[in-house]
Amino acid sequence: MEQQRRYHEERERLMDSMTKESLHAAKPGRDQTNKDHRLRQLLDRYVECTTELKELYDDKDGLRKEEVQAIYGPNEFQEFYTRLKQLKDFHRRHPNEISVPMSVEFDEINKMKETADDNTNMVDFSDEEGYGKYLDLHDCHSKFVNLKGMDKVDYVTYLATFDHLFDVPKDRKNAAYKEYLQYLLEYLAGYIHRIKPLLDIPREMDTVLGDFELQVSDCHEVIDFKCFTIKAYFLGGQRTSFLFKISLSTSVLVPPLFILTDTSFDAFHCLLKKNVFLTVVQC
Repeated sequence: MEQQRRYHEERERLMDSMTKESLHAAKPGRDQTNKDHRLRQLLDRYVECTTELKELYDDKDGLRKEEVQAIYGPNEFQEFYTRLKQLKDFHRRHPNEISVPMSVEFDEINKMKETADDNTNMVDFSDEEGYGKYLDLHDCHSKFVNLKGMDKVDYVTYLATFDHLFDVPKDRKNAAYKEYLQYLLEYLAGYIHRIKPLLDIPREMDTVLGDFELQVSDCHEVIDFKCFTIKAYFLGGQRTSFLFKISLSTSVLVPPLFILTDTSFDAFHCLLKKNVFLTVVQC
C-alpha cells in the first residue's frame, strides 16, 4: 500500500511538471525540440507509473488483499507495532542511509528548462541536420547510387528526386532496392521521432492508411485518374506531396511517407487497375 501511495504521489508530481513544461514558452527550433523531449520523458514516466499502479491494484498475487486485512483486522495494533519494529531494525542496520524526498527530485526536473541554453542537447543530430532543421540523406544517397542499374546522380539531384518512386522502372525494383527503401523509411521515421517526440507515428500512419483505403473503396465509377505533385515544406525542408485525383468520385491525398514503401505504391496501382478507366494520365 505504501508503494501505491508513492506511485499516486509520483503521478501527481509528473502531471504538475508536465503542466508547467507545457505552459513554458519555447522559441522555435532547438528550444522547442528540447521542450518536447522533456515532455516525452515525463509522459513515458507517467505511463510507466500508471502501469505499475494498475498491476498493484489488480493484485494477482494477493499480497495487497493480505496487507489490507492485516491493517484492518482484529489485531491492528499488533500489526502497527510489528511494522514499527521493522522500521527501527532497518535504521539500526543502516544508520547512514539517506532518503531523498521525491520533491527534491522534481525540483531538479523543473529547473531543467530554466538552466537550458543554446548548447543544451536533448537528442543527437548530425551536423548536417542542424538540430532538426534539415534532412541528412548522405547515407541514403550513397546506398541509392550503389544500386545496380540506377543513375549515378549527384546529391543535390537526389534531394529533388529521392521520393519519385514512380520514376524507377519496375525491373529495377529488386531485393536490394527494397532494402534501400526500408533504410530510407527508417531514417525518415527516426528523424520525425527526434524532431516531434510527442507525435504518435504508428497511430498517424494507421489513420492515413485507413482513410486512404476508405476513400479508394468508395470509387465505384472511375472514368479518369490523374496524379499531381505538390511542392510543400515538410520536416524542415522542401518535400513533394502526391495528390491522386479520381474524377467523378473523390480525391485522395497521400502524404510522402505513405508512398515511401514500394509495396504500398504498387498495391495502389494494382487496386486502381481493377476499376474501369477511359483515360489514365501518368505522373
